[in-house]
Amino acid sequence: MKERMINHGVYILALTLLSAACFGQVNLNAGQPGVQAMGRPVDRHTAKSSGIWHVDGSNTGAQDGLSWATAFSDIQSAVDAAHDGGGGEVRVAAGTYTSTINPVLTMREGVAIYGGFAGGETDREERDWAGNPSVIDGEYRRRCVRGADNATLDGFTITRGQAGEGAGMYNGGASPTVAHCRFEYNMAWEEEEEWCGCGEYFIYYWGDGGGMLNRNASPMIRNCSFMGNSAVDWGGAIRNIGGTVVLDGCTFEENSAESGGGIHAIDSDVATSLHVQQCGFSGNRAFYRGGGLFISGSTMSVFVEESLFKENDSSSGGGICIEYAEATLTSCRFSGNTSVGGGGGAWLWLGEGSSVVNCVFTENTAVTGGGVFADTHQYSWQLMNCSFNANTAISGGAISNTSPASSPLSMTNCIAWGNTSGLDLGVPVAPEVRYSCLQDARPGVGNISVDPMFVGAPYNLSLRSGSPCLDAGTSQGAPVTDIRGHARPMGAGIDMGAYEGAVPLEDIVMLHVEVNPAAGGVTVPAPGAHGFVRGDMAH
Repeated sequence: MKERMINHGVYILALTLLSAACFGQVNLNAGQPGVQAMGRPVDRHTAKSSGIWHVDGSNTGAQDGLSWATAFSDIQSAVDAAHDGGGGEVRVAAGTYTSTINPVLTMREGVAIYGGFAGGETDREERDWAGNPSVIDGEYRRRCVRGADNATLDGFTITRGQAGEGAGMYNGGASPTVAHCRFEYNMAWEEEEEWCGCGEYFIYYWGDGGGMLNRNASPMIRNCSFMGNSAVDWGGAIRNIGGTVVLDGCTFEENSAESGGGIHAIDSDVATSLHVQQCGFSGNRAFYRGGGLFISGSTMSVFVEESLFKENDSSSGGGICIEYAEATLTSCRFSGNTSVGGGGGAWLWLGEGSSVVNCVFTENTAVTGGGVFADTHQYSWQLMNCSFNANTAISGGAISNTSPASSPLSMTNCIAWGNTSGLDLGVPVAPEVRYSCLQDARPGVGNISVDPMFVGAPYNLSLRSGSPCLDAGTSQGAPVTDIRGHARPMGAGIDMGAYEGAVPLEDIVMLHVEVNPAAGGVTVPAPGAHGFVRGDMAH
């Protein structure tokens, strides 16, 4: 993820044919341009080491795997040797590895497999998985990888897998660690023939989990990317069925499925939870629900934190769609997502105890609920310190709310300003909307209807000095930090919206965007002058 840094108060950014599908960050602090990976660093895995085994696909000589000179020419032989020796570490040189056996690679318990070596290294720290790609290729004929417990896959490109379930990787009751891997262009589809009872057979297609499928499994997936994967049915990049799955620092781009273009997750008869931390979802598509992420299950716990949903689309819930699950969405950004039905940014039909906190919804589009389509069903849940701007819908530009009076939506310390279609909040139960800044005035304790004075809508919804939203919220139930992790309160009281604190004029940086040629491509931010806060990131 690229971060561009600004040294002075005015910065000219010239862009030529910049694709909107590319999502990054602009750092407006002093410093020099640089590149930083998204997500938290990965702890090094220490295998049950009884040896280190080597793989080099170009080796045609003697092969025992004990050195680079005598490396195995296929990964499976090294993994089996390490497992048979009581566990160990497999180091794989750059190259493309395939097999006539399905899958290409079966992981084994107690074996850590690392890609990205040039061949000749004596220390794992010397590898470069980006510069020396180790590729597992299913050739669109077979699955790429089957996972195992107490095992690691780190530093590989998993591509062109094909299977009915988990074309790139399948974890059935297995919980490996997967890190620094790229899952690209895997396809979950299977052709089957069924007797129709009318004297002939018909052919149909199905498939779940293009990049990965986890069934009653609890893998740890860190700093991985999923791009261009597809599934006929559910989970273009990943499908989860039960288990506890953790995704940390991962990106999901241009994946597609019927539901859950990026991820499709449901509960099962085992304890089920999904943790999504510092992840990015961009350009994913679902024909039915959940362009970026689809979640369903009344016994499921969901935590989505510090994640970006940008330019995803589906029929319902362009960015995210959650049904029945107990979910907590914290410090997330929803921008430019689209739904031809409800919930451009998010379709939320949440379980008891759910909350959406410190989230920002901008430039999302839908027929109903441009930012959020909300239905509490039979359980109450809350929006707390969220900001809505420039969302578009025929009904409910910011929020379309269909919650019953018996379980109303609670909306506190929020800002909904500059959205289209009149009633930004649909028809919520008035007493449950309080201490919020709403463009069309609504009854409720502490509500106001005055320009919130954003720094640079829609790209930066921080508050300028003198904003009426400063110190105007309530501390009851308010988060202790804002979307940036800054402590609340900074002044005499809690501020409305996702951002805490006033931005003085001298800390506002004007970003001027120019495009050449003028009609070429799409830019984000759009051409023109935009206000940002020095030291923050502009998505």
